[in-house]
Amino acid sequence: MKRGVVFLSAILAVVGSADELGVGTLPEIIVQDSAESSSAELDKSAVIPTLKLPKKRLDQKKAPNLSEAISGETGVESQTSCANCGSKRITVNGLRGEHTTILVDGVPLHSAVSSFYGVDAVPLAGVEAIEISRGSGASLVAPEAIGGVLNIITESPHRNEADLNISSGTAQNWLLSGAASEMNLIKNSRFFISGQWNRQGYWDSGKSGVWDIDQNGVSDAPFFSNAGVLAKAQIDLGAQDGLEMRYGWQQVSILGGTVDGTVPTTFLEKVDLPAFQDNSVEKPYLDSQLKIADTIRLERQEAVGRWKHRVGETSQLQTTSSAAWQKQNSIYFHGYDYNNRDVLLFQDVRFSTPLDSDHVITVGSDGRYEEMNSSSQKLYQIKQLPPDDFQFKNAALFIQDTWSPSLSHELNVASRLDYLNVQWPQQKGGERKVEKLLASPRVFWKWSQSPEWTGRLSYGRGYRAPLSFFESQHGLSENGFKIGLTQIETADSVGFSETFSQGPWEWNASIYGTYLNDLAYADEPQDELSPAEFKNLSESVTVVSSGITGTYRSRTWVFELGIEDFRLPASYKRLLPVAAVEQRARFRAERKISEKWEVAASVQVTGSRNLSEYGYEDHYVNFEKIDSGLGPVDTVKELKNQRAPLFATVDVTTSYQPDKRWEVSLSVLNATDFTQTGWGDSPLAWNQHGSDPTHFHLDNLHVWGPLRGRVFMLSLKASL
Repeated sequence: MKRGVVFLSAILAVVGSADELGVGTLPEIIVQDSAESSSAELDKSAVIPTLKLPKKRLDQKKAPNLSEAISGETGVESQTSCANCGSKRITVNGLRGEHTTILVDGVPLHSAVSSFYGVDAVPLAGVEAIEISRGSGASLVAPEAIGGVLNIITESPHRNEADLNISSGTAQNWLLSGAASEMNLIKNSRFFISGQWNRQGYWDSGKSGVWDIDQNGVSDAPFFSNAGVLAKAQIDLGAQDGLEMRYGWQQVSILGGTVDGTVPTTFLEKVDLPAFQDNSVEKPYLDSQLKIADTIRLERQEAVGRWKHRVGETSQLQTTSSAAWQKQNSIYFHGYDYNNRDVLLFQDVRFSTPLDSDHVITVGSDGRYEEMNSSSQKLYQIKQLPPDDFQFKNAALFIQDTWSPSLSHELNVASRLDYLNVQWPQQKGGERKVEKLLASPRVFWKWSQSPEWTGRLSYGRGYRAPLSFFESQHGLSENGFKIGLTQIETADSVGFSETFSQGPWEWNASIYGTYLNDLAYADEPQDELSPAEFKNLSESVTVVSSGITGTYRSRTWVFELGIEDFRLPASYKRLLPVAAVEQRARFRAERKISEKWEVAASVQVTGSRNLSEYGYEDHYVNFEKIDSGLGPVDTVKELKNQRAPLFATVDVTTSYQPDKRWEVSLSVLNATDFTQTGWGDSPLAWNQHGSDPTHFHLDNLHVWGPLRGRVFMLSLKASL
């Protein structure tokens, strides 16, 4: 019994234990000082392979939001699925964006609705680290984490201090952030607050914007800004009780397409094809900027409360309550407005106790309620299309056993029983409700074969209730959609990794296979008047992700190397919103020149891809009118590029720290200045839809590479 008592007592003493966060098993997570390490580190004590990105690494990236902070990390890809509206998808193990669960301090605050613009709302100010756990079953509280989990760990106050960071760069890049913590402002309490404001891009009056690489009068990447505030309080209520409260406010503004700052204030009543010279997207745009402008404004609020009560010397009762409110107001250049309001509520109660020296049991239940209501004058009032409103209910029981039969073996076995109910009350006819009772087991095994070698084997099942047409398209189809869903998505995932550590070297090889059933997708309309259909894929899909990473650490050098491969079946590729990364290699080097100077450089090489496999064979450069015998008909003429080349991007950062209070850094992001437009292939395309060869419209979805060029950033950080 002694081993179990010591084990659990250590857990209860740490707020950030992985079990409380719902990621991994029960090891203690030690937050390192930001000056110690900038390399991504595998948590050696965790049963579930968990990669941790420390604060210093996040700072070096000069990332203003979550999607840029995790871009290029092992197993993770950040995709821009629309060059106009800037919608982002974060994928893990090659799975779709809606298969990634985002937790904040172990609490699920994001859904498929927020996965488009909400990930850009998450600021990096106040973030201590980000954990990446891969595979279905990686989260005890989120079975929809089919691809994996990103757990954002916010800073906890541990001393009185204040930080201020000011960064300015080319292309009107600005990043202002600050944080302050206070100990014992009120007896037995600790407070933390942080804030951030960021902007990227601008326009010059009378000239094309800085991200219009080919100077055709349509921007390749949107103007973007975000702001956020995080407030956190930890209060000791006595020897047995602790309370943590957190509140966050976030805002995002996006303006895409336009190069002169034109902001639409209402939808276009008459929609016709924007005019280009010779009807070619590679030549100058001749029409009104309103015809190619998207504007999106999003605001989020989050509130979390967590109470922990020690029961006796070795057990703990914990309850967590949270709420997230999000509203989006948008006008798309296709000629319609679309707004929504989304509310997500979550409640979790759990009890942990050791049974004996080998077993620690956690039992509990959680529940989730989400409701989204949308409005649109053009789609709902004028065209009389049914709204995409939904209601989602989820209630679950779970149990977890952490078993240590010996010093060499550790098992984490858990299972959930979930009731899921999703309804689309405004839809007419057909299936308007899907409900299921499903069980999801998971088994994780860690085997310490020797002091140098450690193996991890995992199996997990996940499932997800498809919620919104938003998952397959940003906003509604101009002709609405109908529900054809009859099933809940399910997935079984198997993963294996082997780690070798000796001296300054650490190597890790991994492979994950995910078997998907009843994948939800939007079936495109057959003609320009028909609605799209949201339904389940009849065939199963298997996605395989594999790779090897190596890290060398010494007092003055850090080297990182990674090679990854994502095997995606053809039927799955055509359902993705944008061409995915299939092979890539990464190299990073960091040199500590002296106690005051550091230099870091990273290179990412992305392999070539056949774009036609992702449906890009429907993307065209221009069109012409032909005589059909019954009058002139628009028809496409020249295909867009169908092969993405192998390319590399380079980031370099050098920093100077005269003392512990001050730091100055100079960064060059995308130093090679590689963009897909500069290569000769802009994201603009005439997109053909359905079976009608004469029906197509302008889209900015032909994306396969970077859209923003080289940026120089100068930063000043002060700590008081």
